Order: sequence, then structure tokens, then C-alpha cells
Amino acid sequence: MNPSYWRRRGAVALVACSMAMPAVPCTTFVTDGPDGPLFARNYDFDFGEALLVVNPRGLRKSADVPGQQAATWTARHGSLTFNQYGVGFPTGGVNEAGVVVELMWLDGSRYPDADARPAVSTLQFIQYLLDRSDSLPQALEAAREVRIAGRTPLHFLVADATGRSATLEFLDGRLVVHQGQNLPVRVLANDPYAQSISHLKRFNGFGGTQPLPDDRSSLSRFVRAADRLRERPAGVAPAFATLDDVAQPGFTHWQIVYELRRGRVHYRTAAQRAPRWVDLAQLDFGCAAGLRVMNIDEGQGDRSARWRPYAQALNEAQLRVAYRKTAWMRQMSDEDVARSAQEDAAYPATMRCDSGGAEEKSSADRGG
Repeated sequence: MNPSYWRRRGAVALVACSMAMPAVPCTTFVTDGPDGPLFARNYDFDFGEALLVVNPRGLRKSADVPGQQAATWTARHGSLTFNQYGVGFPTGGVNEAGVVVELMWLDGSRYPDADARPAVSTLQFIQYLLDRSDSLPQALEAAREVRIAGRTPLHFLVADATGRSATLEFLDGRLVVHQGQNLPVRVLANDPYAQSISHLKRFNGFGGTQPLPDDRSSLSRFVRAADRLRERPAGVAPAFATLDDVAQPGFTHWQIVYELRRGRVHYRTAAQRAPRWVDLAQLDFGCAAGLRVMNIDEGQGDRSARWRPYAQALNEAQLRVAYRKTAWMRQMSDEDVARSAQEDAAYPATMRCDSGGAEEKSSADRGG
């Protein structure tokens, strides 16, 4: 089976923390820092190669879901995303309005059956929310506008520049949202949020008597992250320290801290531990500026001006790495991997600048 068949349907069986094993999970959380809210995530997986992508506003897009009613939309907001499986298919990111969407593996997730709504693939769901949302309420509205056509079982943590946060889970074929008073702890790992909160209540500091756990299971990481957020002062450095506490040696390939109000994205990788950051305010998100990319492991310090213009060859090279290093694809021949990477790398060529979408964003910026 051609790997592109599966990627387009959001069913890449191992993408984005998807090895359903205790040794390879991910963790996310939201906390309040001295300069506004912070969103932090560990990305734990078999490999860490990826592209950072600047996605302009005003691009007209169509979902890559062959054989189904595909969603079409124009990006209202530009975004910075982390992409392993091709430009347009992020594992997470932030838009210029300060909305962050990050995914987690969740065994037992089941997306809604086909209905009248247009479809997006699993990873395009993230890009759709970033493209269409300037706040948490808008992100929740956008999540209900489309349905996910895929089988990779995921749930999502979403936050906006004010720190408002929500979990998005697909349980028994329906969207389940926890926000506000129903989100007492802004942490997400690899169990349903309600189950995680119930487990948390067993431990010291949260109503129970048990000592804090020290293993690497999803529920234990949830408890430890919640405890650190309760006990420790907030800030970028403490956020990274919390990520270290719930990291998976040998599998945690990225650590990201988003400063939501400031618009700065801090990140480090297993291959390059030197801290790096990107200031969104320094990025040109106009459609004429086009897509731009950067290798996630490059350089150190301020990377805000270190972009390359997007080229299909760069996208194809990343896809070759991803398809070769994704465990279930390792049996594919070199010829099949090369053909699939070339085919899938062509997707961004379907995007076009929509002057109406760009004008819509410009009008919103003016308050019109």
C-alpha cells in the first residue's frame, strides 16, 4: 500500500506520539508566566527530524481527503508550525493571534461518522484550527465545522493568548470539550481528561493521601506535571524544567514553550540542546511572502530571520526521512518511499493566495 494513501487520511499509524506504548508518550500543559500564559509540550517519538514552517495568511486551501467531501478554506491567520509529515500537515503550532493547538495520542478515540460536514485529515485539523481561529471560542467553533476523516486516535490541547484552554477529545464518535470550570488542571497526556482528573485526586495536594508517582506512565506524568505547576514559580525556564521532569529519555525529541501573549516560541531538540526562539512579530505573514521553512535542528539563539523560501525539494527530503524512519513504513522499498514522498510533497502547490481572504484579514486588523 502506498504510504500517501494513509497519510492523506490522517492514519499514519505512528505519527505524533502515536506509538501506543508507555515508553513513547507526550505531555502538554498551560501555565501562567510573569509575562502572560505559557503553553509547553514534549514531543516523544522514534525520530525528531522536522521542518518549522511559516504559513501565510490568505492562502486558499482544500483538504487532502480523496473520495470524500473535502473542506475548503482561506487562512485568516498566519502560523508557525512543526511539521514531520509534510508542509500543510503539522503536529502542532501557534498562529499570529496566539492560538496554539497541539496533539496527544489517545487510545480509544473515535471520530464522528460521515455527515454533512466537509472533512479534513487528522493533521490538517490542526492547521484548520490555526488558520481560522483568533481565540479559544473561535477554535471550538472551527472544530465543530469540520469532521476528521482519519483513524489515528488523538486528542488535542488548545489555548489562546489570554490563557483560556480546552481539551478536545473524540469519544464514542462525538466531540467532548473540557474548558473553564471543567478544566481544573491545564495538563494533557495520553489518557482521557476525565480519567486523568479522577486519578489525580488520589495524591497528596489534590485531595488524596498517596505520594507522587515517579514512573513514566501517562497518568503519572499528568500528576507530576500538575504538581509542578502548583508548586513551582512559572516562567520559560521552569516550564522547560517541568518538561524535563516528564520527558522520556531516548524518545523526547522536541521541547517547546510558547509565550502566548509575547508571541515568542522557544524550542530545543535532542539533537541540538542549545535554546532557540522565534518571535512571531518579526515574521511576515502576508500571502505574498509565501511559505518558508527551517530545519528544526539548525542553529541556536534567535532564529526569527533564518528562513528559507519553501521549495518542494525541501518538503520531499523531509518526507523521505519521515517515511523511512516511521516504524511501520520501514518495510517499504526505497523506490516506494521515494515515489510517495515526491507525490505527497506536491500538496502545497495546490494552495493559492486568495485576495479576498487577505483583504478579510487586513480589514479585521483595522477593526473594520
